Amino acid sequence: MTDPAWVADAVAYQIFVDRFARSTPPRVTAPAGIFRHIGAAPSHDGFMGGDLAGITGRLPYLQELGINLISLTPIFLAASPHRYDTYDYDRIDPRLGDLDCLRLLIAEARRRGIRVLLDGCFNHCGRGFFPFFDLMENGDRSAWKHWFYVEDFPVDAYGVHRYKSWQDVASLPEFDLDCPEARDYLLGVAAFWTSQGIDGWRLDAVRHTRSRHFWDDFRKTVKAVNPEAYLLAEIWEDPTPWLNAGYFNGATNYSLRELVVRFVIERSLAASDFAAALEKLFRRWSRLITAGMWNVLGTHDTPRIASIARGDLDLVRLAFALQFCAPGIPALYYGDEIGLQNLWEPDHRHPMIWRDPEPAAGLRAWVADLVRVRRTLEPLRYGDWRTLLADDRQGVVAFERRFAGESAILVVHAGDSGIDLDLPRDGDASFIEPLTGERHASRSGRLRIGEVAPRTARLLGMAPARARAKPRTERIQGNRGRPDDRELP
Repeated sequence: MTDPAWVADAVAYQIFVDRFARSTPPRVTAPAGIFRHIGAAPSHDGFMGGDLAGITGRLPYLQELGINLISLTPIFLAASPHRYDTYDYDRIDPRLGDLDCLRLLIAEARRRGIRVLLDGCFNHCGRGFFPFFDLMENGDRSAWKHWFYVEDFPVDAYGVHRYKSWQDVASLPEFDLDCPEARDYLLGVAAFWTSQGIDGWRLDAVRHTRSRHFWDDFRKTVKAVNPEAYLLAEIWEDPTPWLNAGYFNGATNYSLRELVVRFVIERSLAASDFAAALEKLFRRWSRLITAGMWNVLGTHDTPRIASIARGDLDLVRLAFALQFCAPGIPALYYGDEIGLQNLWEPDHRHPMIWRDPEPAAGLRAWVADLVRVRRTLEPLRYGDWRTLLADDRQGVVAFERRFAGESAILVVHAGDSGIDLDLPRDGDASFIEPLTGERHASRSGRLRIGEVAPRTARLLGMAPARARAKPRTERIQGNRGRPDDRELP
């Protein structure tokens, strides 16, 4: 499988749809009292009223930030605000809008150079899904009994449920995707929504799906409609078997998140160990696969990065610098760019704050600067990765990425005291810091940086003229595996 040509240039933003933005005036007509006050504490079952039209209205904000790819949490009819308990895969939840709202969002996003991913939960559904509801009502006589892993009858979705369910939660029955009818139905769902103009899918609970061949069929179905679609697997553990099998263009890179948090925030990882772990991580896959990895610091399933940092936004800035300079797709979780702070579910799904002045406006400006520098320096999108320095005593690391005769360097100083820094670097060259205009020279195997303040990051790019870029087809090279019969965990 070839990756979409646009993936290496992507800067992504995950939106929890119910919590991002309400349309003004309201596009969704809903019964009085259905939505909680936007300032109320989040709950597992409380709807806040964010909708598709609200996202459309905030596209200028995302464009200003530099986002060119948004990933929506599920939008299909369901009983919860997260909607991973889908009731109807063929219908947009009316609390979010309708098909026209989605089409308008896609069209307006595309006009601004922003692509759209949908979130598909095909491992399990909600107990209100019509085939499962029929199973509850008709038991062994149900025409849909083979769609699920039924162990005994009657099926009791509110008690001893007698069927396999995700994490043994009765409200989330698992599909038997070896059942041809169930598989064909869900593949039809994928084909239809892909045909509406989306740019790919985030696939939930991939590792838990018992039928590995479903993902091969899913890939073929989606790529037949849109060959440039991006397929993202949500996998918390090592995703290598699924990636090498060729099913997906990338996976959620929680390993990178863990390393960054341990080095920058918790300080439980020495600089040398951090650098070595990054080198190992980025060598785990081919360059083609690495370019498609979804590099996160937060998602709707994790504590907020600013909360982990106990509100220390200097540390959050360092974490962002590593995220945006690492190989792969930097993927923001909505609100992290303004320092939203909530630790545990459901609090980390707090509504986006849209007041002026916004919290941590300087942090948002830092993110926008990182996006701009990433767009300016091609090595940050296409280059290899190597360590220049890892100083355990000072808590400083420096990494270089090279591509097509160009170079970009990231220095991250996580220590508490200022340092005077020279970096080992082969070859003579001139560098400039795009954010400050400060110039540096690499001579006789040393690159002079000078004073580096504690808990700061420095970005350098080769100056003055950028080398001619290679054709796009040559930028990311590597062979992705093809689907085969190797065992998966």
